[in-house]
Amino acid sequence: MLWRRASVDGDPDAFTALYDRHADRVATYVARRLGHDRADDVVAEVFLEAWRQRARIVVHEDGGLLPWLVGVARNLVLARYRRDVRDLRLVDRVEPPGVEPDPAQGVADRDEREQLGALARRALASLSEADQAVLELCLLGELTPTEAAPVLGQPASTVRSRLTRARRRLADAYADLSASPEEGER
Repeated sequence: MLWRRASVDGDPDAFTALYDRHADRVATYVARRLGHDRADDVVAEVFLEAWRQRARIVVHEDGGLLPWLVGVARNLVLARYRRDVRDLRLVDRVEPPGVEPDPAQGVADRDEREQLGALARRALASLSEADQAVLELCLLGELTPTEAAPVLGQPASTVRSRLTRARRRLADAYADLSASPEEGER
């Protein structure tokens, strides 16, 4: 088994093969959450963490290493979000009053794609954390419910049913927000 060679034997070639096998899927997940420009750094952190913890990681036969990697990526993405929010709050406190907004920003705000993206983000934010987590892992992370189960600490059957309900709730929330545009523009 490739993971055993990488973790137990510390074989760098085996670890490189694992990186080659899984890096694109992890990068896709991160890029969908943070953007392509920030994905490479997070992917590097994920695999660095895998190397550091290689002796402690338990790989399940049904999911392989990918669920563990995406779980670490998810934690790093959430940490980046928290750091970004702190940075924005700091800028708001430091920015001098009376600064005129950039006119180009107003044009970008009116762009239909940004409005739809904001609407989708609000719909997603209206869901519970558990629903958001299963959607992130299964839709953005492209994990199967069986692969996502160990990351979420739940049986695969629970993840499958939660995914079905979360998709329905997301569609309903999006429809509700779309139906009231004045509500969605605030």
